[in-house]
Amino acid sequence: MAGQTRIDGNLIDTGTDPNDIVSVSVGDARYPRLSEDNTLAGNLTVDGQVRSDNVTDSAGSGAPAFPNGMSATGAALTDPEITGGIYLGGTGAANYLDDYEEGTWTPILEIGANSVTYNQNSGFYTKIGRSITAVVFMTFSAINGDNNAIQISLPFTANSESPKQCIGSILIDNLTSARDSTAVQVGDNSTTVTGLEFTNGGTVSHGGLTGDKLTTSSTVRITVTYDAN
Repeated sequence: MAGQTRIDGNLIDTGTDPNDIVSVSVGDARYPRLSEDNTLAGNLTVDGQVRSDNVTDSAGSGAPAFPNGMSATGAALTDPEITGGIYLGGTGAANYLDDYEEGTWTPILEIGANSVTYNQNSGFYTKIGRSITAVVFMTFSAINGDNNAIQISLPFTANSESPKQCIGSILIDNLTSARDSTAVQVGDNSTTVTGLEFTNGGTVSHGGLTGDKLTTSSTVRITVTYDAN
């Protein structure tokens, strides 16, 4: 506390502002006291806000010491607001986390120039740093697919550092014909996730899962994790 400090009974007056008077705990070892260098020793209980321009150790050159082995890194915070980012487990660029977000978006199914009407199209995502996990659920009241691969919009644009590396899962009920297996893929700088299919016992390369495989009875569920810009 800046300025002169005075103890008057169980009040502390900082000597700078008439409003800067706080009540303190009284009794036994908890009673605060001033040492010869005008610093406060003992425990201080404040009912209200505490304001300070700078808090340091007794030498005025380092971080303050905490009792009972407690340190600044071990302090518990309730609902803190952090402006900028935070370093976790180190101080390098790889340890810096600058974003955490949970939200929803409305995913759109693209099947060439043909139209889609939804019973439900819901999207949920979690963003940790640049890593996105997106979950999609879709049902249809009308759908007119063609032989183009289905594409579904993403909540964030993918980056260019992991093209064709992000493979996710897709579960579709009631396809028009049997598929050996299905998957989804997020490409380089893509704003959509593309459906893939594997046929012939999985012995040939994959192809696009086309919109003509979907009907109004189809239910689409997708989960994919990818990196955003």
